[in-house]
Amino acid sequence: MNFTIQNNLIIDIDYRRPFDTHPYYATFMDDLLTELNNSGLNKNIFMSSSEPLAENMTHVCGPNSIAEIEISGCELVNTHHIISNDRFLEYEANNVSVMVWTVDLKSRFSQMWCLGVDYVKTNNLHLFVNMTTPAFYLIQGVYNALLGSTIALGTLGIPLFYIIEQIDKRKKETRLQNTDIPEHQNH
Repeated sequence: MNFTIQNNLIIDIDYRRPFDTHPYYATFMDDLLTELNNSGLNKNIFMSSSEPLAENMTHVCGPNSIAEIEISGCELVNTHHIISNDRFLEYEANNVSVMVWTVDLKSRFSQMWCLGVDYVKTNNLHLFVNMTTPAFYLIQGVYNALLGSTIALGTLGIPLFYIIEQIDKRKKETRLQNTDIPEHQNH
């Protein structure tokens, strides 16, 4: 936790309870939450717990419906990075923050960045720590122009290819016909 505090980071608590034979089994949750509260990180602690001792922390939940999120008091949705654009836009329209896991490629990190995801979990922090812009990004106008060009070339290219093939076919047929004409008829 000291590293998190010293570097002004956020800590996501993904805890596992100890075995029931462990000496701290009965007090584990209270001990964990007390230590976290004593850290002073408060809302910089992301945790999926509705325990009273976790009330100063950011309450995290799975990718639920907006109604379920509102009822549970969830402040942050924790979901896999394959979240659909439609689902993400629904969360965004309802001011629900989104954290995705586990993003380990710069290209996928850039996609999440451009989509507007609030937080990203990764195993490769060293790849992203110095990024100040997405690795690859197209502004909407450029994207639309490229998409339109691709569609236009595809739409025009297929008939054009067919026409060229037909012209080539006719040329070959004409050459064949000319080679079939006896020599004395060419004069």
